Amino acid sequence: MRTRLFAALGVLLALAMVLSGCTQPTPTPVPAAPTAKPEAEAPAATPEPEVVKVGLVTDMGGVDDLSFNQTSWKGVQDAIEQFGVEGTYLESQQQTDYAKNITEYLQQGSDLIITVGYLLGEDTANFAKANPDAKFAIVDFAYDETMPNVLGLTYATDQATFLAGYLAAGMTKTGVVGTFGGIEIPSVTIFMDGFAQGVWQYNQVHGTNVKVLGTDYYVGNFESTDDGRRAAESLMDEGADIIMPVAGPVGNGTAAVLQERGGMMIGVDADWTLTAPQYADVVLASVLKNMDVSVQGVIEQVVEGTFTGGTYVGTLANNGVGLAPGSMEDAIPAELKAEVDELRKQVIAKQVWTGWGEAPTGVETGVVLGESVNLVFWHNQAPDSFRGELLDEIIADFESKYPEINVIATYQGDYTSLYKKLVAAIAAGGTPDLAVSYPSMVSDYLKAGVVQELDPYINDAELGLTAEDLSDIYPGYLAEGRFPAYGNKYYTFPFAKSAEGMWYNLDLLKEAGYDAPPKTWAEFEEMCLAVTEQTGKIGYAYYENASTLDSWLLSRGTARTNADQTEAIFNDAEAVETLEMMKRLIDAGAAVKPEGSYADQAEFGKGNVAFTFGSTSGTFYYQQAVEESGNLVKEYGHTLPPQLNPDKPGTVLYGGSLVMFKTTEAKQKAAWLFMKFFSSTEQTAKWGSASGYMPVRASAAALLDDYFAENPIVKEQVEVIMPAAQPGPAVAGEQEMRTYAEEAMTKVFEGIADAQTALDEAVQLSNEALARGRE
Repeated sequence: MRTRLFAALGVLLALAMVLSGCTQPTPTPVPAAPTAKPEAEAPAATPEPEVVKVGLVTDMGGVDDLSFNQTSWKGVQDAIEQFGVEGTYLESQQQTDYAKNITEYLQQGSDLIITVGYLLGEDTANFAKANPDAKFAIVDFAYDETMPNVLGLTYATDQATFLAGYLAAGMTKTGVVGTFGGIEIPSVTIFMDGFAQGVWQYNQVHGTNVKVLGTDYYVGNFESTDDGRRAAESLMDEGADIIMPVAGPVGNGTAAVLQERGGMMIGVDADWTLTAPQYADVVLASVLKNMDVSVQGVIEQVVEGTFTGGTYVGTLANNGVGLAPGSMEDAIPAELKAEVDELRKQVIAKQVWTGWGEAPTGVETGVVLGESVNLVFWHNQAPDSFRGELLDEIIADFESKYPEINVIATYQGDYTSLYKKLVAAIAAGGTPDLAVSYPSMVSDYLKAGVVQELDPYINDAELGLTAEDLSDIYPGYLAEGRFPAYGNKYYTFPFAKSAEGMWYNLDLLKEAGYDAPPKTWAEFEEMCLAVTEQTGKIGYAYYENASTLDSWLLSRGTARTNADQTEAIFNDAEAVETLEMMKRLIDAGAAVKPEGSYADQAEFGKGNVAFTFGSTSGTFYYQQAVEESGNLVKEYGHTLPPQLNPDKPGTVLYGGSLVMFKTTEAKQKAAWLFMKFFSSTEQTAKWGSASGYMPVRASAAALLDDYFAENPIVKEQVEVIMPAAQPGPAVAGEQEMRTYAEEAMTKVFEGIADAQTALDEAVQLSNEALARGRE
């Protein structure tokens, strides 16, 4: 005999164990009244006892399905051998056969009719109520209001699949396991939920991120092995190397694929090394649902005249469910075996939650939604980029924390491509659940009425943000998420955030007689002229860019629009002086527009430029430009733009934000949980230290000491630039406003118009765009 994998299952308790799970007591026998002693007469022949007739109605899939039909029929066969009953079965080829087959057994006068499967619940109840003298048992179903002539046989298979999930998580080589079901009914989903919870438990214990695929994947039947093959191929293509099919004979197709491609399987209902020996070599373990013993126990009650209705629940404690070893038992580490055995004891003692029903008080579950959710997330981080890979890591961390949520993250191109796809999706009525966009683009989505307000989630007493959380998040991020045109409500949350700063070449500044970058605009103009005059290099390499203009304006205490973003105002005195100063530098040859995209970075790296303006997210590319030029620039940095009043600094905040679309309550809650998780101190520190984007929270700095020591530029960005960052316009019409602002800059810089005239025209056009946006 094979050695059992975990604490021995032993021989199942039969009649007494079944009765212990019933909701109604067995009637007490009443003694017969005494009678007069009969006169002596010739002994009569002893009548043959009537044979108990048992009829079993299968679900679809047939009596040889290697699953619940076959296991239930085995219970009848065992009763035939042990008690001498007469047992037969009728196979249901379709759901309309259920009633027909039950009727046939009623007409035959069966003493017990056993129906197999959740789908037979309604027909069984109807016939039991119409025939109160007939006795019924149903596998995989229990009634809220029990009936005296029906015994429901149910099984806490989540307890056993919880152990199987833990085992699978410990044995996977890819870090991905999978499952799928036949039909979405409770007797199937209970397996899958327990499995996923077991993986979560392993991740919690070991600090791993094993992922579960397929928790909402149903092939729609219990017969097609081709569907089993397709399901397995799909899951394996996504990385799963261990799969638990919960679909009866469909699982044969899965086992075949695992055998061909090299994987492992968790069998269900019965020991697959015995019922499907041709696939024994890929069976890691089997979840036992001991329907044969409980069916045999019910028949024994009928034979002995002690049958009573109610509900039986098979558990690990009463050996109604269990976990049998597969052919790979010797490959399982002893430590993992011991952990699973200990976990079995914890399940029985209700010290852990197995994924089904209510969790024991005080037990951590990782469950918030109460159902499995696919969260469709469209983003702009290329999968083969360092940022895309980092995003995948954070998503894996999130899924480990929330096993109910499967994030389907899809790269949709750059911001513009993603925006166009979202506009098309909105028009077609099929948005994702969560997406990345510039706040100004979100204004367009808001006009369509498809964006979900975030205030209810931010302020939720259980899932929201505390006052401490809100104070920890940089004020500019929170301000950017509010939309004045829509009641100043929150509609976005930070994702890939950065801020405008000034890159400076300290080598050139020292050569020109300065030992630090400029603090004010007057110093900036002076240093640009001095660098060009004394070194022959460029003081400032510029481009016409609306975000750069925003940083200049905010550094001077003004902005492109008024506070409620209803009016463009970037033709005031400070805006005019900004462009006039730039024109003076251009005329002096101290400010030059380089040719080609990102040519300012390249020239900076070669040591030909003293100043450029750019995003904190460009740090990697500036460092790369310096390295590719042979590290000609020795001392350089990134700091705040010059300020009109250094005591009240300002610059522009920009970058992508997360936007939630109106879908279902569960999906929206899942989207919020992702937003909150992504902005947590630990995750934003990880994102900020490796992506080039800025952390969302000030508290992240405490986790970045070592990183700051190696990257002093980032330290200055986080501690100096980010606290001063303020959002730019995020209103319908912003894309047009940006164009008008950049056209005005070009006109001034090329001498086509003076600053006041160019800005007046741009402001007029911008206000017309804003008015159109409000229509």
